[in-house]
Order: sequence, then C-alpha cells, then structure tokens
Amino acid sequence: MTQEEKKNTEAAAPEAQEPAEQNAGTMAATALPRNQNEAQDKAQPEAKAEGAPDEKPEEKAGEKPAEKPRRRRRSLTLVAGGMLVVLCAAMGLRWEADQRVFERAVESATPDTAVRITVETGDSARRVMERLREAGLQVKDFDMRLAARLVKDHKLSSIHTGTYEFKPDLTPAGILETLARGPIVDQSLRIPDGAPVWEVLAIFRNATALKQTAASMPEAELRRALGIDAGSLEGWFAPDTYHYTSGSADLAVMKQAVAKQKALLAKAWESRSEAAKVKTPYEALTLASIIEKETGLATDRHLVSSVFNNRLSIGMPLQTDPTVIYGLGEKFSGNITRKDLQTPTPYNTYVIPALPPTPIAAPTWASIEAAVNPADTRFLYFVSKGDGSSHFSQSLAEHNRAVRQFILNRPKTQKKAKPKEPQPTKETARSITPV
Repeated sequence: MTQEEKKNTEAAAPEAQEPAEQNAGTMAATALPRNQNEAQDKAQPEAKAEGAPDEKPEEKAGEKPAEKPRRRRRSLTLVAGGMLVVLCAAMGLRWEADQRVFERAVESATPDTAVRITVETGDSARRVMERLREAGLQVKDFDMRLAARLVKDHKLSSIHTGTYEFKPDLTPAGILETLARGPIVDQSLRIPDGAPVWEVLAIFRNATALKQTAASMPEAELRRALGIDAGSLEGWFAPDTYHYTSGSADLAVMKQAVAKQKALLAKAWESRSEAAKVKTPYEALTLASIIEKETGLATDRHLVSSVFNNRLSIGMPLQTDPTVIYGLGEKFSGNITRKDLQTPTPYNTYVIPALPPTPIAAPTWASIEAAVNPADTRFLYFVSKGDGSSHFSQSLAEHNRAVRQFILNRPKTQKKAKPKEPQPTKETARSITPV
C-alpha cells in the first residue's frame, strides 16, 4: 500500500466512527430515565469527573502557586523581626529612662552637703528647678519631666511654700519625693504662759525667719485677718511652742495660736459647771486671764476661780491687783501702791464691780478650765503665802489676819525685790489687798 493510500485510510477512519457515535447517542437518548431530576443528578458527577482532569494539568503547568506560601512565610518573618526590634528598642528606652530617673544621682556642687532652698508664694515648678540649680544641684529639665511621668503622686503642680532640704546623692525621683513630703520644720517660737499681747507681738516681730506682714497692720485690720470678733487681741494667743518653716508668714503662725485658743475656749465652755457665773465665753476668757496672773500653782487655780465666781455672784468687786497693774500700763512703777488702787481705769477692779472689759493676758488651758469649773467653796478672799501657794478666807477678818501673817510680818529675807519694769508673766503683787 502506497503512502497516499495509508493517508486516505487514516482520514476515513474518524469519519466512520462518527456515525457509530451518533447511533450510540440515539440509543442512549431512548434509555433516558422517566424522572428528569434523576438524570440531572447523575449528569453532575459526570460533569465534575470530566472537568477534573482539566484542572490538574493547570496546577502542574507553572509550579507558581507553590511560591505563594513561601512568600507569606518570608513576610511573617520580616514582620516578627521588626516587632522584635521595636520591642527591644522600647525596652532599652525604658531601661535608660529608669536609670536617669531612679538610679543616677543628680550632680551637686557640694556632693557631701545637703542643699536647702526656700519656695516662695507664686513659685512655679520651673522656678523651683531654677532654685535647685542656683543652690548647686544640676537638675536637667528633661530628666525632671521624665521623672514627673514615672513617679506617682509627685505633686509637682502643688508645691507648698517653705524651706526644703535635699540630701546628697538624690536622684530626680528623690527630688520629687522630697518636694512631695513638704517643707521641713526648722524654726519655732514660744508664747509664754500669761504673756500680755504686747509681748506676744514682740515675739513675732523678733522671729527673723518669719515673713513679716502683721507689724504694719493696724490692730483692727489684724483682728479681722485673724478672725477675732472681740475688740482686743488680748488673750487670744494660746501659750505654746509653735513650729514653722523659714519664710512662713507671721500671720500663718498667729492663726495657729488663735485657732488653738478658740478651740480650748469652746471645749471649756461646753463643759462649764452651774457654779460658773461668767455669762459668755469671752467673759470666761477674761476671768481665765486673771486666774493665770494670780496663781501658777495648779492646785490653787480652781480655788482662786471660786473666789472670783463667788464675788461675781453677789456683785462684789474682784479687787485683784493684776488687773490694776494692767490698767496702769507704762505708768506702773513696779510696786503697787494704795494710790494705784484708787486710780480709776477700766481695769481697776477695786473700782469697777465687775470683770474688766478685756482679758489681761494669754491664759493657759488650765486657767480656762478652772474659770468655768470653780471649786465648791464660800471663799471670798485669798492672799499669797510667799511660797507660790495662797491662803483662802471666807471673811474679811480672817483675811486681814492672813495678810498680817504672810505679808506684813514676812521676814525681810523672804520679801521679793521690787521689779523696775512690769513683768510679762506673774506680777509680784499677787494678793487681794485688804480693805
């Protein structure tokens, strides 16, 4: 068979197959199931089966889909690496911040000596930092701002006025903690028992560590500033020791003394007995100041109070020498005389049948309490025995005998020297002069 014949034979073969396939299709059509849905259900798996071989060659063709997971893995690795770098950097920055704030001491011009600064009214946080630098502490603004972020309750925005002491080798955090604790208490003054107001004001004027504001104020303005409603400052400063920081205002310390005296007076007034004849707390303060000047012996205070309360109850003049001395003021020569007792002043209780208009000194708590809780006695007189105690009498005759015994017949060695000036505490004349 020639080559041309072979080609013709091969070309005819497919044409011969087509009729056969068409006949098979016709026969298959005659065999279709009665239910059309069943035919479709059977046809779908066949379609999937026929399509399946077409997808596999596409996956095998390029091998490119296998590279996508690799790219994803590389991307994730890069992201994780970047996050690790950022985390390490953040940890490094935090470590550096902790070192600057909590570990490294601020350089000081005097490394072995504590540094003190005084914060004044109106100082800002920046001004406080400037004061620290002026004192020799080389604080850095950046470190202090960083410390303000890391230190809790630093109170940098509400620094109190006063003197602060910074120990050597303090860190920025330590500086903030020192400021948060508040100013140090490095000064004090003492208001003596029974001190008159002129002495109290002199004590405040001589306190050089105080910022002086009261000295230039008129008395009425000072009373208003201190919250005193009475017409005098006398008696309102409670005797005690008061602590304060350098640079504090004198008014601030005065207010402490006045507030304490008001509290003591209110406490005593609430617990007063029926035997007390004073009608107001201010009268109680006035009587307490007289008791304070009449006796320094604790056991005698309530007895002295009973004498004055008994006299007030019957309208009898108090006849107490300390009030006469107070009324004389600078005119007092140091030794009370009969002329002094006859000189009329608002404070001469030999003339007026009542309490003086104001207190005559700063009474202690013991005298305030005694003024409103007198002992239950019928005493109307007392005289100093010369040893700090007093002799008490119910009648004038008994009192005059006691005066002769303890005053007129006292040995000269026991007589006290005449003071040249009025004494700020207890006067030498402590007895009710016989009448």
